[in-house]
Amino acid sequence: MGLNHYTTELCRNVINPDPGWKGDQDVYTWQDPSWPESSASWLKTVPWGFRKLLNWLKEAYGNIDIYITENGFADFPTTGVNDTGRVDYYRSYINEMMKAVNLDEVNVKSYTAWSLLDNFEW
Repeated sequence: MGLNHYTTELCRNVINPDPGWKGDQDVYTWQDPSWPESSASWLKTVPWGFRKLLNWLKEAYGNIDIYITENGFADFPTTGVNDTGRVDYYRSYINEMMKAVNLDEVNVKSYTAWSLLDNFEW
């Protein structure tokens, strides 16, 4: 399985009569305002959610091979080379992935970090 993962949202079931992307899901999603922010409004740093997702995939689909094809952080332009938000993001997400691999025996085969160069595809 190829997996792109950036952030986590909490959710609960709701009946939504409005058709469309959000309405058809019958789910309400939100993020805790205390979670660390990035320059992208939707991207919060929630490393425990990454491990939880990897474990959910293992349980839902059997211990299939998982390839992390994108994972990354959008830092603020004013941080320059002192980008501690990005460093903390990668450190914490890779740490949670390694816990999933070494403690939970999730079958992660590879990990690819998202980078500035990935945006040139657009």
